[in-house]
Amino acid sequence: MEQAVGRDHPWAIGCAKNGVAALAATGETDAAAALGRDAAERSARALGDDHILTISLRAGLALDLAELGHRAEAEKLHNDVAARLTVLLGPDHPHTQYILERHRPYWDFEPQPI
Repeated sequence: MEQAVGRDHPWAIGCAKNGVAALAATGETDAAAALGRDAAERSARALGDDHILTISLRAGLALDLAELGHRAEAEKLHNDVAARLTVLLGPDHPHTQYILERHRPYWDFEPQPI
């Protein structure tokens, strides 16, 4: 995807988000955290700190940091994510609840038939 649209395009960043989830699911937490941090930084530059893609990448990074034992950094990041999601989507939105329950975010970006 990066070759097709560029490294900082939202689709390439979204693919990286799913790559992070795959790495985490196979126990490659160090690699997941590294890719997640990189993708979150690219998303913040391209889309801003309050974009849902950036926020959800940071939610996943918080999970990986906690798994790696970096609890203080993970909790700080999770709290920031929770605050931003609550402002962006509201406290009762399903995505907000999903992330607050500390589930792994993923991106389903395939166009759906209307």
